[in-house]
Order: sequence, then C-alpha cells, then structure tokens
Amino acid sequence: MRSSSMLLTLVAATVVATANAATIDNTLPANDQANLTADAGQTFTINVPGTVNAVGSPHFGQKLASIEIEGPQTQPSGSPMGPFTLEVWTDADNNPGTWSTGTLVATSTNSAPLVAGGATLTTFNFSNQPLAPGRVYAFTYTDGAGNRLPARVGLTNANAISDGSVFSAGATPFSNAFDTAMRINANESIVLDHINLPNLTTTGSHANFVYQTFTPSTAGLGTTDTVAANSPLTGIVALETVSFVRAPEGNGPFSGNIYVDLYSGGSGDAGTFMASSLNAIDINSADFLQVLTWDFGNILLDSDSTYSLVFSTTFGSGGTAVGRVAAANNGAGFSNTYSGGVAVGTVGPVAFDSLFAVTFISVPEPNTWVGMAVGVLLLGVVTLKHRNRA
Repeated sequence: MRSSSMLLTLVAATVVATANAATIDNTLPANDQANLTADAGQTFTINVPGTVNAVGSPHFGQKLASIEIEGPQTQPSGSPMGPFTLEVWTDADNNPGTWSTGTLVATSTNSAPLVAGGATLTTFNFSNQPLAPGRVYAFTYTDGAGNRLPARVGLTNANAISDGSVFSAGATPFSNAFDTAMRINANESIVLDHINLPNLTTTGSHANFVYQTFTPSTAGLGTTDTVAANSPLTGIVALETVSFVRAPEGNGPFSGNIYVDLYSGGSGDAGTFMASSLNAIDINSADFLQVLTWDFGNILLDSDSTYSLVFSTTFGSGGTAVGRVAAANNGAGFSNTYSGGVAVGTVGPVAFDSLFAVTFISVPEPNTWVGMAVGVLLLGVVTLKHRNRA
C-alpha cells in the first residue's frame, strides 16, 4: 500500500494535462518579419467565458501551457535569434495597446532559439500557470536571468488580433498593423458546477453543512458545468479547486479559518483521508453569497468514484467543523438536486445539496501515466547506479 501511495505521488509530480486544450490566440502563419528592439514582446487578452447569475459565475480561467513563435523567413548576419526564455507579465493598465508590464506570472521552463526559414516554430513551455479572464498579459524575450533582449521574429498582418499588439522598444511599430506570428496554448479546467443553477432561489437557502459528497464524472446542474461536454472523462483526474458559497444570512457556529478536507467514499471523515486544502477561509467573514474557493494542487482522483468534502478546523485529518453555506434551492423547493452526491448536516444527511463547484483537469490514461512513472523510476535507478559507480 505504501508503494502504491509513493507511485501516485510520483505520478502526480510528473503528470501533465492532456485534455481540454484550448488556443488563446493563433496568428500563424507569418507573412513578414522584423528585428524587434528590447523591450520586445507581445500583448494578448484572456476573453471572459460564461455568464453571471445571482451569486456570480465562478470563472476559473485557463492555465498557460505553451507559446509557439514562428521565426523569421531570413536571418541576416548578427540577427538576434536567441536563445530566449519567455516571461509572461500582467499588463499594469490592462490595455493591450500599451506596454506596461506589471507582475511576473510565468517563466518558460525551457530556453530555445528562434529558427529562420519560414513555417519554423519554436515552442516555449509553461507549467499551467492560471490566466485570469478579462486580463491582458504580455510576453517578453529574456536571457533567462530577467534581462530583456531584442528578437528577430516572424510577423503577420493577415491574422492580426484586435486585443493584442507586437511591441519593439516598448512601443507599437508599423502603425500597430502587425502581430507576432504565434500560437498561445492553454489547458482549461473541467468544471463541475452546482453553483450557477438556472432557477436558483437564494433567499433563505442555506444550512450548517458538515460535508458534501461528489463524483467527478457526474455533472452538476450549473450553467457553466463542462463535465458532460468532456465526457467520457479519463479514468484519472487531478483535483484543482473546490468552491462553496457563503450563506445569504447569519453566521455558522465556527469562527476563524476553515479548511476543506478530502476523503475517499461518501461517508465524510469515516473514509480514508486524502488531503487538506492548501488554504483556509474564514467563512463568517466573507460577504453574503460570496463564492469561496479552496485550492488542492492537483490531487489525483478516480473520475467514477465518490469523495467527501469535509469542513475542518485543522490542516490534516480530524478537526471536523461546520460551514454555514448556501443551499441548492433550484426553484422547486429543497430537494437533492445533484445526483452524484449528498450533503450532510449536523444531524445527518439532508434532503438538499449545498451550492458547490469542483474543478479538475484530465490526466493521461493509466497505461500512459504508469509508463511515465516507471520511466521516472528507471531514470532514478540509472542515476543511482551511476552515482554508486562514480
């Protein structure tokens, strides 16, 4: 059992999302080229999906996977071709037409040169850093130590975007008629949404809950739910976040910070403890009907199994608490509206669910990720033997 746990931990460390890929921007192919002077880069915008209802739609955004950049058609002597490390920054004034980098949010995990010749793409990989909906970002070319560099890149005015601009020396060249020839790729979360119910009644809809159970492969009734659209799910998914909604009135019996603990099975903390949320939230201090989100950092789950989300006062097993959160009253009286789980209050199961949402990403099928884990283990064995022989 311990070796299985170690294997899952190893797989969790090496797994990469393989489903729900999305393209943020694609301006390929290039039809021109230019030398860009540092500060050189490109702005782009994350468009806002979904709708907003009475409690606010929990937008979970996209995770940056990679940026592909097409090199120039020609490479005169002395052209600045790299190698480059890309940095992605927030845009301080959230205006794609100005160069005003704010906060560094991501650095590419690899460094690589651009390649001349036409239709030659260089891929810069990232680690699924979240990108916020409605936010403008900028990427820039660096030496890997934070120093910004000039770059010779492929450009396009045939597929230019309206919510981004190419920049040279901190300004938009060529009358802002061109963009970098690029493709920006992201991984989208799968959202089990049981918050944004189409006929939600919030007045008086709340309870003191101890835990809520859910099954990743069973869709919620929320308008932003994407479980069905991505079904059948892969056998394994990675849990990212769990959200509940602050009750519309009153305080719960527990003050101070509350964690959410994850247990296997549908019996609360009677199941096997798996993880605590990485953050704790003071539910009573939140605004009424505020969506509250706990992070889990990609805990591996079986998509067809049932799990319990248990309120807790401690990080780690034990410390069971009570959360006063909103209930899923979907316009037809209080009833069990979510078919993949149940809610439990202070005196046992209740006849209705909480308002909750869960986000996760798909991971490779078992044969694939076991192979990945074996590969990593073999690499470790080879490394160990090499060290022993040295």
